[in-house]
Amino acid sequence: MLKTLFIISLSAQAWCLVDADTDFCNIKTSKGVIVGQKASDGNYVTYFGIPYAKINEKKPFESTQSYPNFTTPFNATDPSIRCPQAIIAQGGILQCLRLNIYVPHNKNSSKASNSNGLPVYVWFHGGGLAFGSAGEYNASHLVQQNIIVITSNYRLGPYGFLCTSDIKNQGLEDMKTALRWIKDEIKAFGGDANKVTIGGESWGASAVDFLLYEDANFNQAILESGSRFSFGVSTRLENEAPIKLAARLGFNTTNSKDAINFLNTADPIKVMQTSRDLSMTFGVCEQPGDFQMPNNSAKLMNIPILIGYNSKEAFADFATQPDAFYAALNEELINNLDKTFALPRNELEKLADKIWRFYLGNKTISRESMLEIIDLSSDFRVNYGAERSVTNYLKLGNPKVYKYLFSYTGGSPFKNVTGVGAYHTEELPYLFEWGTPLKSEEQFLMRRGMLRLWTNFIKCGHPTPMDGSHNVWVPSNLATRPYLNIDAGTEAGVRHNVYKQRMVFWDQVWADYGRYRK
Repeated sequence: MLKTLFIISLSAQAWCLVDADTDFCNIKTSKGVIVGQKASDGNYVTYFGIPYAKINEKKPFESTQSYPNFTTPFNATDPSIRCPQAIIAQGGILQCLRLNIYVPHNKNSSKASNSNGLPVYVWFHGGGLAFGSAGEYNASHLVQQNIIVITSNYRLGPYGFLCTSDIKNQGLEDMKTALRWIKDEIKAFGGDANKVTIGGESWGASAVDFLLYEDANFNQAILESGSRFSFGVSTRLENEAPIKLAARLGFNTTNSKDAINFLNTADPIKVMQTSRDLSMTFGVCEQPGDFQMPNNSAKLMNIPILIGYNSKEAFADFATQPDAFYAALNEELINNLDKTFALPRNELEKLADKIWRFYLGNKTISRESMLEIIDLSSDFRVNYGAERSVTNYLKLGNPKVYKYLFSYTGGSPFKNVTGVGAYHTEELPYLFEWGTPLKSEEQFLMRRGMLRLWTNFIKCGHPTPMDGSHNVWVPSNLATRPYLNIDAGTEAGVRHNVYKQRMVFWDQVWADYGRYRK
């Protein structure tokens, strides 16, 4: 029996040939034909696992190559491809530089925001450069707001973020390569190449912040719980890193290039796992003077930015810990300060003591001080870094910086714990089909509100009010630093100077010790 074929419009600019018997959808790009699949509810089409660059598998730590054009239609139906992970059970492959594209297909999808096509949202996942992938973020809710959503893989761990004299920041380069591919090809999917918002959470947000200082192909940015100043996201030159990795895997050398040549042939999962066993940290290779001023000053002075974090970022890290856990926290703080400032041990101890006194007063480092310790950890790892980035944008004269604090805990497993706040990643289920499914009507209402805020920013460059015109989300400024508190009921609304005294304290720490930064 002959299959019935018909044309559907994805937007004002793109057409897709659909096989009515199978709901597959063909898009013609400059790379060749890509075959996607209509979602079961018929409201959008997905194109999963599209390669945007090729890894040289003989030299996987080096720059990528252009992926060859498709000689036959590319079957874009596999969302599971991921880069090598630091956890063996999660696997991963070297040839992992893929995009997952969600395109609206409904009665409104032909009504693009302008004649150039639909707005595009590109998402970079978190995971601390140890794990994570594009396929973990189901964008089925976002795409139904009449935007195109793209989630992207990038190389992790030593494959993406070695910092040697010869190799650095390959993962960041992967992101820039993905954005170039999107600029060149998104029109075929019905998207506007001049209306691209990049976003990310945790390490993904930190990457977005670094990309703001590059002349990359995007027009707006969303940063959730991460910035270029977050703890541990950048590193300095370390030629010893590949030597240490190679030695643990059985190859001894004192030459970094020889170590890389050995690692080129090693099992990538073993390389990733070994880096974790050695407690190696990776990040953006940042030398003195790097990323101090943007390559695109005029652009960064005017680019719309939505940035924020959650009210108790570190809550999940402490809420269920036993008493013994707290006994080691002073040494952990000293070690983390040592990773930040080049100070002798006695000075690090003095600084740690100063920090404890500020947050705890006369209380001891114990479970009884859990809420104060959560504030300390949240500020040190996430909050203050985000505020530093906001200050940088505002000092450059950017009038389009929108701040938020996500405080909603209606779906939290800790919501009955005294002093509960929204922990790291807790906002994600309200944007993606991610984590524990939503249950209550209040949670679904929060999702609708979050989707409206985020997608209005993506479409218009500014978010819309949460609950009517009296809650207008105004841009931030240096004097009062207004932000939107995202919460249920009367707790939601515009506030000012979030955690002001805590941020002033860290301003002083950096004023006193910033010159010793590693």
